[in-house]
Amino acid sequence: MLMAEGWIKLNVDGCCWGNPGSCKGGGVIRDVQGIFKGAFSSSFGHGTNNEAELRALLASVSLCKELGFNQLNIESDSSLIVSWLSSRKCTAWYLWDYWDDLLILLRDVHFTITHQLREGNSAADFLTRRGEEGNNNTFLDFNSLPRKLKGILWLDKAGLPQLRWFSGLFHGFPQPQVRPCNKIGRKSLMDR
Repeated sequence: MLMAEGWIKLNVDGCCWGNPGSCKGGGVIRDVQGIFKGAFSSSFGHGTNNEAELRALLASVSLCKELGFNQLNIESDSSLIVSWLSSRKCTAWYLWDYWDDLLILLRDVHFTITHQLREGNSAADFLTRRGEEGNNNTFLDFNSLPRKLKGILWLDKAGLPQLRWFSGLFHGFPQPQVRPCNKIGRKSLMDR
């Protein structure tokens, strides 16, 4: 999505092991040039998947406001959260306390929200997995980020695709075959 000057891109993700189960979340904040501004990973304790997504959004918006950002392009891979925020209506009564807190935070914020496929949300997904490991962190400096997250952000800034590994396939390509090769095998291949 193209953003106007002064707007911030906020990618957010939450997940839950079991439903209900252990909840965690993460978010990453970048400017219109894709320059890193902040990120967090957090474990939220026991809850549901929808609670994890909503609490991750709440924590992300809170961090944006702490950093002085009030024009947000929010991207989430939760179609339910996108639907709730677009309609300004949360349909899960047990989340209304978090929902009310989010609406209060968003009162003086200009924002858009769009659904993002998981591959396009890989930086937030990475931070969510850090929350799963019990890493509750706030990052305000690019150099303090985990190395893998730096790579994800560089790829995203360059507009390169984020590919996921699953079930032995790399987006439709078979896993490379690695065969041990001794000196004789290498020589015979070179002679051909």
